[in-house]
Amino acid sequence: SVPGYSVIKGMAESTVGAPADMQLKPVLANFDDAAQLGFEVRRLSDGRVLLYLPGAPDPWSGGLFVMDAARVEMLDIPLTQAVKSLRSLGKAASDFYARAGT
Repeated sequence: SVPGYSVIKGMAESTVGAPADMQLKPVLANFDDAAQLGFEVRRLSDGRVLLYLPGAPDPWSGGLFVMDAARVEMLDIPLTQAVKSLRSLGKAASDFYARAGT
């Protein structure tokens, strides 16, 4: 079991009524001049994306955001690596952040 995974998954389930077998997908949420690690919860019928943007190092301190799909970049990393990044305050993530946006 990965520390933090069940926290994020449980928060998504209780917050948005997501099914227990839902797979959260690590993403980079792009704002005007900044980006944040997050998790895609689902795609909405209007094309926007529902995201959970956790806090670091405590994933309980996050929030839900609705963003245009064009501002959401899928990250090619496992969920475990994304959670590890949060827990290490980004130290475990420098290379995948550097690859994002290329």
